[in-house]
Amino acid sequence: MEDTKPKRTLTPEQLQKLAEARKKALEAKKQNKEITQFEKENKKKEKQEKREQTYKTVMELKQKKEETPKETIEKPAPKEPTPEPEEEPTPEPEPVQNMIKKPPPPKQFIRSQRPIRRPPPDEELYDNASIEMLRQQFYHQTRQRLHNDIFSY
Repeated sequence: MEDTKPKRTLTPEQLQKLAEARKKALEAKKQNKEITQFEKENKKKEKQEKREQTYKTVMELKQKKEETPKETIEKPAPKEPTPEPEEEPTPEPEPVQNMIKKPPPPKQFIRSQRPIRRPPPDEELYDNASIEMLRQQFYHQTRQRLHNDIFSY
């Protein structure tokens, strides 16, 4: 255990090279930052110019629309109806509509009783059941319990 490796140290030449490399990296980082900042500003300017241009065109179109209706709107003279020759028109048969008439409502409403379906006893269920049937039965029971809990107040 005493044969551990000595700590790695840098020579003065390596330290000098490292310092120079760090300076170069810092300069490159500053240049990249300036470039990206310049590009962002250009994009903002382009967007602003485009927005102003579209706004100007919209305003010009609105002004043209407001001016043109005042100048060009002239009501045409009403046309006189031309008299049609008097002939007896042959009556066309009216289209037949197939309407389904509902029967009149009963005088007294009688509610039909739904048959109460009782589940088979457990012994019978487990004797003939598969896992899927039991899972489905359990699902329906939990759904029924949830429904009763929600709507029983």
